[in-house]
Amino acid sequence: MSKSIDKKLINTLIAIFILIAIITGYLVYVNQQRYSKFFFDYNGFKFRMADNGYKVEIYINQNKNPSFITVRSNPKDVENISVDKRVIELKDKKEVYVVIDPYENLTGVTTMATLELENVIENPFLYNIDLNAAFTRPYSNANLSVMNCEDSTKERAVIRMKLGEETGIYYEGDCLIMEAKNEYELIREADKVIFILLGIMKA
Repeated sequence: MSKSIDKKLINTLIAIFILIAIITGYLVYVNQQRYSKFFFDYNGFKFRMADNGYKVEIYINQNKNPSFITVRSNPKDVENISVDKRVIELKDKKEVYVVIDPYENLTGVTTMATLELENVIENPFLYNIDLNAAFTRPYSNANLSVMNCEDSTKERAVIRMKLGEETGIYYEGDCLIMEAKNEYELIREADKVIFILLGIMKA
């Protein structure tokens, strides 16, 4: 009788132990998933979630203390965007113009894409390159320069943002074209360019 009770007790304890192990494993998995959502490494760079996207940790000029650049996209979410390898040449320019067609009815979302590029390209501790906005043709009383792809030179980069049937970053002559199906895709493309310039991704 006592042997039967002992056996039942042992079986019960084993079952409880297995159940605790399963629950503990599940909780560890959930916490890891939650942590990886807010903090993760990508190609050796540390990312953490911020209010409007992600902060990426970078080191500037051999500085031992990290600096942080804010981007709106997770690098994993822009891997599928095709990009011309020549985009890395932006680092060698004296000035950059981001141009749009004023009659394409683009909104502030496209402006956000331009600001993404500006935050890195104009950063005095990174590239310190002047970035300006321009229109492809005159528009009302707008106080903006008129600039087109033909104005690209060895020292001046012209980036043409536009909507189209495909999402991709490519060159037409010396002009960098950022074409997207919608304006939010332009933000993703801007972040892809940033990741390449910072060495986080390869073209």
